[in-house]
Amino acid sequence: MMARKTLAGLFCALLTGCGTYVPELADPPSNQADGQLLVQAIVRSVNCEMRNAVAFVIDRDKELAAINGQRTAAWFEKWGVQAALTLTIDEKTSINPTAIWTPPNPATALFSLAGGVSASADATRIDTLNFYHSVQDLYRLGPCPAGDNAAAPMKSLLIQGDLKLRQWLVSHVLATGTGEITAPTGIDTPLKQDALSHEVRFLVATSGNINPAWTFVHVNVNPAGPLLSTSRDRTHDLLLTFGPVDPSSKRLASVAAGTFQASQIGVYMRSAPITRFGF
Repeated sequence: MMARKTLAGLFCALLTGCGTYVPELADPPSNQADGQLLVQAIVRSVNCEMRNAVAFVIDRDKELAAINGQRTAAWFEKWGVQAALTLTIDEKTSINPTAIWTPPNPATALFSLAGGVSASADATRIDTLNFYHSVQDLYRLGPCPAGDNAAAPMKSLLIQGDLKLRQWLVSHVLATGTGEITAPTGIDTPLKQDALSHEVRFLVATSGNINPAWTFVHVNVNPAGPLLSTSRDRTHDLLLTFGPVDPSSKRLASVAAGTFQASQIGVYMRSAPITRFGF
């Protein structure tokens, strides 16, 4: 019995996942330590992209000020950014053995018997990490050295990828110089409602199946369709909200914080498994 359980577990791991236990964050074969390394690598990579984007925007604003005589985005240095990283792992396994019995003389037989059973298991894991930085702190750290994430030990599309953070900030922050977008001046004015949100979501799905078949004199076992199938879906979601900082709390002002919370609820609703009720 133990050998059979070990073989089934090994098969699930080689395909994608079993769905009968809490999934690991890192792809199989992996353990808890691999999941911790994955989260650390993603956070490090995201922080580097935020540092690079903030440094580029502020330095570019200062370069333009030397030409135009004044800065247009000095207000951005008084902002902060609230970030949420949500990792969702969903593993499923289904088994569907079938059999067909035929009589001894199929040429004249009027009857055959087919039957089958099915079972499935589904396990979902949702981990969320929240972190906050002020724009001043990110700018003070400066851009990450070139190739800082080159040796990232784990694989994720949020690592070593262009998340378009710089492009997004340039198009919104530096655009205030055109006069088309009003620059916020403080949390004590109606402009405190200004907030910038950016979300990046990656979904990677893998699946596998096996279909052994046996033929006896009068019985065919599992003649068609997969006997065992598994799947593993990984969703990596990054949510960033920039907004004015409340001097008293050193966090995002109320409206910007509300924008972040509303967006985070949307992330959770997309990630949470659906519960169905039947009568």
